[in-house]
Amino acid sequence: MPTVPTINQIIGEYPILKKLCDGESAALYLALNPAQNQKVVLKVPHYQDDQKGLLLESRILAALPHPNIVQLRKVEKRPKISFLVLEFVEGEDLDRLIRRKRALAPAQALAIARDVCSAISCAHARSVVHQNITPANVLVSSGGPAKLTGFSTGRFLKQASDGLTPGRPGPPPITAPGDTPVASACQRDLWSLGLLIYSMLTGVLPREDSDPSKTDQKFQEDIVLAPHLINGAVPQDLSEAAMKALAFKVEDRYSSAQDFYQALRVIKLGPPR
Repeated sequence: MPTVPTINQIIGEYPILKKLCDGESAALYLALNPAQNQKVVLKVPHYQDDQKGLLLESRILAALPHPNIVQLRKVEKRPKISFLVLEFVEGEDLDRLIRRKRALAPAQALAIARDVCSAISCAHARSVVHQNITPANVLVSSGGPAKLTGFSTGRFLKQASDGLTPGRPGPPPITAPGDTPVASACQRDLWSLGLLIYSMLTGVLPREDSDPSKTDQKFQEDIVLAPHLINGAVPQDLSEAAMKALAFKVEDRYSSAQDFYQALRVIKLGPPR
């Protein structure tokens, strides 16, 4: 384990302002980049001997310059500690936003969905899969775009098809009902985005059962309620877009992130509230 940074401590050239969170694989700290007088986020892995993991995440982020993906500023390797320097997004994560508002206004949910889908499309075009697209990994800024983060579970497609790196810390990849070895890692990212949209529109998840077989059964027997049947403010075309992404059979879902994005792009709603 690394030396735990404290408030006002300087790591490298970065004064620590506060601890943001402590995840499964790393801790996040708000810090200051004195050269640019700009706030940044330091991602400090718990497992400092996992240099391969740190290098992989930095390679993935370096390959993804996109306005809807949190950007890598620098990789720092010090004698006793290594960490990533990331873009700081002023705002809150989508998980907290959903908990606070319960269900988002359809226009806001659609704007966030488009941003995240655009980020996924960029990643897939560069042969990268995220594998853990959840509300906690989406940052929503006031007046700015939503940004996808949490690429510690990300893999290049060849690695994703081979499975997780042995001993790599962090949550396992998200799986979808009806998943088979044939279902691609890209498809699982799209299914996760469907879950994200569903939770934004309804404030709940359609798969809240501790028994995975019962979850599969809900989707297979088509007994998952569409968002517009739970929240009357949700337009049917947006509801149908979410349900298509959550189809039990892979062949009934969107064929690609670009296909999904085009479906979201043509939905017309008022401005986000």
